[in-house]
Amino acid sequence: YILEGSGHRDGDMIRIYVQLLDGRKDRQLWSKVYDADIREIFSVQSEIAQLVAHEIEVIITPDEQELIDKVPTSSMIAYEFYQKGLEEHWKYWMDLSNREALRNAERQYTYAVDYDSAFALAYIGLADTYWTSNYWKEYYSESFMDSAMKLVDKAHAFDPRLSEVYVLRGKYNFETGRSGAAIEAFDKALSLNPNNWRVYSELGGIYMDRDLTKSIENYRKAISLNKESDVVPFLVRRISGVYQDAGIYNISRDLQLEALNLDGDSIAYYNSLMISALFQGDFEQSLEYGLKSYALETANFVALQYTADSYGYQGKWEEALFYYIKFLERIREIGFLRINAMHRVAYVFYKNGRESEADSLFNLQMDYCLHDIQLGRPQATSKFSYYDLACIYAFRGDTEQAM
Repeated sequence: YILEGSGHRDGDMIRIYVQLLDGRKDRQLWSKVYDADIREIFSVQSEIAQLVAHEIEVIITPDEQELIDKVPTSSMIAYEFYQKGLEEHWKYWMDLSNREALRNAERQYTYAVDYDSAFALAYIGLADTYWTSNYWKEYYSESFMDSAMKLVDKAHAFDPRLSEVYVLRGKYNFETGRSGAAIEAFDKALSLNPNNWRVYSELGGIYMDRDLTKSIENYRKAISLNKESDVVPFLVRRISGVYQDAGIYNISRDLQLEALNLDGDSIAYYNSLMISALFQGDFEQSLEYGLKSYALETANFVALQYTADSYGYQGKWEEALFYYIKFLERIREIGFLRINAMHRVAYVFYKNGRESEADSLFNLQMDYCLHDIQLGRPQATSKFSYYDLACIYAFRGDTEQAM
């Protein structure tokens, strides 16, 4: 079954067109036009949900009825601010250099809370923006994301059956080394809202280092819930990365092209091809793609890093250093920690005779790895931090520690 709808707003009045289609027989089961005051939008949503369930003969349980009838806020002004916050937040995820969109999202969520101090989803929005804004600042802090989780707890107090609460709790558990508790939280989120695409997206990320098949399944489920959304190209690229990690490069490239056709993001496309070629040991090809990406955006730290790698793997140390210096400047400018790359940067400095700077960068990578292990960060639980430490000890001649 396919539910289609569109809407038009004129002042405080809305008109919603809805039709339910039989996807196998390609015929309309019913259609309806709703004219209502914007303040009645939640009751209209509830009515549509129940009509659909009746038409396809689905029994609605008491718990489901409660979720259908639930009104997120009594203030339409608060709800509009919340929707604007979501829009601004996604603008940031589409372009991580757009910090103004992130600040706008936080402002909109704050306005929503001002109009309805019990609006649970708005608190989740604030927790989400806090997480995004302070993630790297607090990454190695003992109090990592405490402030975000206080906002999540506040949302839970106002709405104990809010799926989004458990999404953020799942993310927090995963980042603090409790993968089992993370999966339990995500399962709880799905029990409250089986159509929450973010849960499947987060599970896709968790399984990338554990079970590639499960990772792909979860990302595809997230896509199936976002057919008309700007989220889809992002998720397609994540699946492409999983196939790349599995060494299935032809499917990975097809998915990269699919994502490009969806959003026209040439920079992301060239970056994907660059990393794929690098993984296959084709350093001339990876360099070609990296330079194309760099030409489109000289502040693109992904292109800077892997272009430097492509030169380095060819023994072109001066060229590699040029791009790595720009890479370091860029990540410092945006406050981003590239927590499993500093030893590779250090090696290029060493090969250019800048041994003091190389030593500092090697030490920085060791600090990152040891903190990862101490705090149970994902880099440690997926073993990358141990690998990177072994590389540094081996380079420095400490064979016993490397082993």
